[in-house]
Order: sequence, then C-alpha cells, then structure tokens
Amino acid sequence: MVNKSNLKPLSTEKAREIGKKGGKKSVESKRKRKALKEQMEMLLSLPLTDDKAKAQFERMGIDSDDMDNQMAMVVKTYLQAMKGNINAVNVIREIIGERVMEVNVNNNIDDKVKELDRLLDSVADNGQETN
Repeated sequence: MVNKSNLKPLSTEKAREIGKKGGKKSVESKRKRKALKEQMEMLLSLPLTDDKAKAQFERMGIDSDDMDNQMAMVVKTYLQAMKGNINAVNVIREIIGERVMEVNVNNNIDDKVKELDRLLDSVADNGQETN
C-alpha cells in the first residue's frame, strides 16, 4: 500500500519534463524496432547462395525466382514439421493464419492427479459399502 505522506507532488514543469524524456525514449525505441525489422526484411529478400539448398528447392519444384533466404526458412520449417517437430507445425499454422492454441501439458497436473485419487477412493468406498 502506498504511504501518501511520503509522496511529493510534482510541479507541472517537472511532470512535463519527465513526460518529454519518456516520449523521446519511446520514439527512439520505435525507430530502433523499425530499423531492425527493415534489416531483417532486407536479409530475407536476398537471393539464396547455397547451391545444395538450390538443388533441393529445384527437386521440390520451387521456381528459381523464388529462391531467397525467406523461402529457405519456409522450406526448413516445412521439413522440420514433416519430421514431426510440433513447434515447426505450429509456426506453419501461424504463418497460414490458423489459430494455434498452446496447451501446457503440466497445467495443474498435480490438482488433476489429486482429483482422480479422490474419485478412485470414492468409487472404492462406495464399492465396499454395497458388499
């Protein structure tokens, strides 16, 4: 809980100064994120240089005009999914616009085990009473 007696009110001038600094930092971080995104897009659009990958893409029927770094990532993700990598499957589903629901296998597992134990005990108790 906040102890209001320790809080000192800011002057309008000081609050404006703090807000101005925050605004500048926000603009700076947005500019950095935008530059990073543009750099990644540029790298992904570069032509593929790996001859082994080009040959694999040709065998898959991919046109040479489409062979860039982005296509390489798509193909690698696809191949991982075909091997059974569930994370790769989920990435593909996200790319094509399917909703991916995350399931936490360990979510409340202890509670579920305890509930199951209670049910089994209840069934066992009921079975003994009817005998």
